[in-house]
Amino acid sequence: MELKCKFKQQNDVVERGTFKSRKVWVIDDENADYPQTLEVEVAQDKVNLFNNFRPGQPLTMSINLRGREWTNPQGEVKVFNTLQCWKVTSDVTDQQEEEEAPTMKAAPKKKAGNIEKKFEEEYINSLGGDLPF
Repeated sequence: MELKCKFKQQNDVVERGTFKSRKVWVIDDENADYPQTLEVEVAQDKVNLFNNFRPGQPLTMSINLRGREWTNPQGEVKVFNTLQCWKVTSDVTDQQEEEEAPTMKAAPKKKAGNIEKKFEEEYINSLGGDLPF
């Protein structure tokens, strides 16, 4: 199953013995009036799949829907569901990345103003018109 959504955040990796997992939150805003925040789990060698994503970045996830029954000590049967992600791809194109990347412009060279020139001349004259070096 595939899910198109936006990255929100990833939580810390949790280790239980040799098993590693991480919860990741994504936003499904297919219906813009009612965006849904979903928790997805990644496990084992997949825990770093989301390391290079930024909040709000669109992505497509391949997920499996997992579920299991559990009987509590009182005999009540409960069902737990998990969305488990096994593949993720960015939906940002190279052109979008260029547009979103901050542009670096060189700061304009500052020209000495009249006040600065006058101060410099007065300082040099106070030294007898001769610089000490």
